[in-house]
Order: sequence, then structure tokens, then C-alpha cells
Amino acid sequence: MPRGWGLALLLVVAGASAPVLAQQVISAQSGLIHYVEGQAFQGEEPVVLKASTFPSLKAGETLRTGAGRAEVLLNPGVFLRLAEQSSVRMVDTRLTNTQVEVESGSVLVEAGLQDPNHNQVFLLHGDFSIHLRKSGIFRLDTDPPALRVYEGEALVRRGDDSLTLKKGRVLALEGMMVAGRFDPKAGDPFFRWAARRAESLSMANISAAKRVRDGDFFWGGGSGWIFNPYFGMFTYLPGGGGWFSPFGYRFYSPGTVYRVFERPAFASDRMWDRSRPAVIPQSQSGYAGVRPSAGAGAGAAASPSTSAGAAPTAPIRGGAGRAGGSGR
Repeated sequence: MPRGWGLALLLVVAGASAPVLAQQVISAQSGLIHYVEGQAFQGEEPVVLKASTFPSLKAGETLRTGAGRAEVLLNPGVFLRLAEQSSVRMVDTRLTNTQVEVESGSVLVEAGLQDPNHNQVFLLHGDFSIHLRKSGIFRLDTDPPALRVYEGEALVRRGDDSLTLKKGRVLALEGMMVAGRFDPKAGDPFFRWAARRAESLSMANISAAKRVRDGDFFWGGGSGWIFNPYFGMFTYLPGGGGWFSPFGYRFYSPGTVYRVFERPAFASDRMWDRSRPAVIPQSQSGYAGVRPSAGAGAGAAASPSTSAGAAPTAPIRGGAGRAGGSGR
């Protein structure tokens, strides 16, 4: 595993149960079931998330949703989200070769690939293998079978044939491998839900990064997942600098999160002291450090239309989401 992923991670690995705040573990696998809204099943058993227990999918295990949605953490910065009536099977949980087979329904992958050459992610469907080569937003529907690239780049292979898809391209996963176009600014309820999940994770990042900076947690200096007890969920923590998710939301490292809490400098102050920082603008959503993108992610998340050919999906009614037992 590359040095960049050598992180202190508050995580319950491979389905083990333990108080999350009591231990720090280095993650070496993908497949943590992080969030459930409505019905979800690991194999034949209902998924139950509690305050300190997050089950993991082992190689060969399936995750299926009924009238619900789910979120799975893959490589650090990569989120797999399932729509209603969808099913996936973990083929390989290694960070260097994560493979997920999409069996039915609709899935969306928000992939912030920090090291795509060593931490690879593949989606599989039928005879098709889809290598997510660059950070982006990718959606695979099975009825009819198609792959859409909202952002980023994917290499699709079937036998000896291959095709590279970039932003705004769609490929039917049947018949001849001929790419078409779609409007990446058009979304539907499932896409907008995924965008809201991205925003929630960004909000959780700020206080988690501050706690690490204040010395409440030991951090090894790499990028990875960290548990935020205030939000009852994991969030992504960059190893250094700042990072924007493919949906356009900002994530701070412990070394840069201080910018959120700096005292704004006013014009009168700057007249006398040029060393003081300028004002950090507030985001459109009202949270400093959370910035909706002006690109495909934000546009798609705000659009009321439904993308052509996408699997139909409806809002979840009456059920509160669960991330480690914390109702959302």
C-alpha cells in the first residue's frame, strides 16, 4: 500500500465490532457499509448500523437495497451509492484492485482518486469491466444497461475491445461499443440524494480535521477516512492541503482547516496591517468551507429533470437514514 494511504483510521475493519473511539486501525480494504436509508440487506440479513459498528462487505458478499438506499466506502475518497432495488457484489476488497460487480438497479460512484495508478477501482457488469481512471462521477444502470460519465474518465473493456469515456458520454453495456452523448447537468432524485450525501461528508470534515489539528486524535499524515462522533459518520481527511470532491465540496486537511476559524480582516484593519488574512467568503449553503461546484455536480444536483434512459427512482418515504446509528 502506498505511503500516502498509511493513515491512522478510526475504523472497525472486516465486520469486527468495537467502540469506534477506543481504537485506531490502518485500513487495507474497501467495502465498509457506511450509511443506510430504508431497507438494505447484506446477503440475506438486514443491515443494522449502530453507534460504533459498521459492517464490511467481504469478497463474494452482496449488498442489496429494497425500498431504500445505501452508501459504501471504497478506497479513501471513493463512495459507492446504491439506489432503490439495487444489488452489488464485492469481488475484490483490496485497495490496489477494488472490484465491485453491479448485479441490478442503479449505482453511482463519486470517485476522488488520489493515486489512481496504485489504488484502482473497477465496476463490473456482465462482460464489461470499467476502470475508473480519473476522479469523477460515474453512474451505472442495468435497465437498460448503460454507463454515464458526469465527470472524470473511465476505460471500458469487453474482451479485446476497449473504449475511453469522458464527461458527457454514455455507453450502452450491450451490443456494439459505440458511445453517445447525454446532458451531465440533468439529474434525478437518486443523483440529487448522492449530491446531498457529498455535502454532508464535507460538513463533517471540518470539525473532524479541527479535532486532529487540536491533538484530540493521532493522525499518521496520510489521506483516509476518519470517524466524526458529532455527526455519527465517517468523513474523508486529505493528507495535506485542501481537496474538492467531484461534486465540488471542499475537504480540509488538519494543516489547512485553521482557515475556517480565522478572524476575518476588515478594510480598516488591512490599512494598518497587510499581514492579516482576507475575509473567507461563506458558501452558498451557509457553511464556510463547503462550496457547491459550478460544474456538472452542482448543476445536476439542482436540476429537476430526469436524465434520459436512467433507471426510474422515487424518493424514500418515511424512513430516516442511519450512519452508525445516528439518524440523519
